[in-house]
Amino acid sequence: MGRLIKKLPIIVLLLVIFNTVHGVTCPSFDCAKAKTSIEKLICKTPEIAQLDGVMAFVYHSINSAIKRTQRKWLKGRPNNAELLKEYYIQRTKEFLADSNHIDLVADKVFKLIDSLNSEVADGHQPILILLGLIIEKYIKSDVGILKALSEQGIETTQDFLILGASACYKVGDRKYLFKWCHGRGNHNSGYYLWLMSLDNGVFSAKLLDMQEYDDKTQVLKSKKDVTAHSIYYDGKTQTLVMAINCSDVNQFYGKKLLFKIDDDNLVLEKQYGTHDYKSFVEDAQISN
Repeated sequence: MGRLIKKLPIIVLLLVIFNTVHGVTCPSFDCAKAKTSIEKLICKTPEIAQLDGVMAFVYHSINSAIKRTQRKWLKGRPNNAELLKEYYIQRTKEFLADSNHIDLVADKVFKLIDSLNSEVADGHQPILILLGLIIEKYIKSDVGILKALSEQGIETTQDFLILGASACYKVGDRKYLFKWCHGRGNHNSGYYLWLMSLDNGVFSAKLLDMQEYDDKTQVLKSKKDVTAHSIYYDGKTQTLVMAINCSDVNQFYGKKLLFKIDDDNLVLEKQYGTHDYKSFVEDAQISN
């Protein structure tokens, strides 16, 4: 076994380690046995390897006539990295078009999260991709949700492939908080927070409001899109911690906000500010 591992290309070795840790096989086949140009392209492109594993995970989670067309789909894969990436994403979306399929896949994904100490973050990208796809298809399958979000100017199609910019936390019995990054910056990133649940086997998701106390107007303001330096869930205190960089060119100012989840809503419990950039950054990095 040791000799075999030493002969494997580094990308294959990394994928073997990845498979063992995270429960989603990426890619879905053994790269040591890759023969075709498509298979070799998948194995040398980590992002596509992840998408191959994600699609296979969904494929094996559902039971539908669409699976009968898989052999034809495999033969039609383009030998181009960008086209192949989109090819995999669209195929996975086809599998998730049925709301019953979303329920089945979500159940398996949540069980994976439960097995990973109830938290998935930077190193669990395939699971985050799965959650992003599930929520996107869930939104589009419900006309009411889609209309409400559209009226509020909320973008419903995001880049869920951004590495290290999203996370998911278990926050209750069959309830999970998904931090979805939709725009990454050097000092702050844009986030949505989705509260997902599985009630009697049926998946649902709610885009949460995030409150912030405005010092100038002295009132609470709510928004669904927040720009923050970091957001993480502290499982020990059951608190969502948000650090916001509010500084300008003259003087640094940062805020720390503490939220509790109450009756499927985020409730602001405490907020305080600091002009000490070093302590702000160190505090914000606790989750990393």
